[in-house]
Amino acid sequence: MPSQLLDKHRPHTLVLNAGAAHLVTIANAVRRTTASGSAIGANQHLTVQEALRAHTADAAFALRRERKIGSIQPGKLADLVVLEQDLAGLPPADIPAVPVSMTMVDGAIVHQASD
Repeated sequence: MPSQLLDKHRPHTLVLNAGAAHLVTIANAVRRTTASGSAIGANQHLTVQEALRAHTADAAFALRRERKIGSIQPGKLADLVVLEQDLAGLPPADIPAVPVSMTMVDGAIVHQASD
């Protein structure tokens, strides 16, 4: 169930701490627990889809760059990652461990996992 506190008409972004991985912040937004496992703001959890949007389209909107980044569309920079698994079907605790298959920046492959 999506967060009852989200206003569906306003973008939301997730803040990365220095050194934090994007998949960790996505998992934390979904599970809403502390490192020790205690619930924190459980009624404010996001769905995986909402957390992904917060990292992509909504983040681009917050930066006022939504015409260039944030979604995969003609005319936009092709900045994206390809993951080994679909995050939507995973338990939140498993999300941070999903391997990245490929990373593209401005349409060029800058990382590709070895086979």
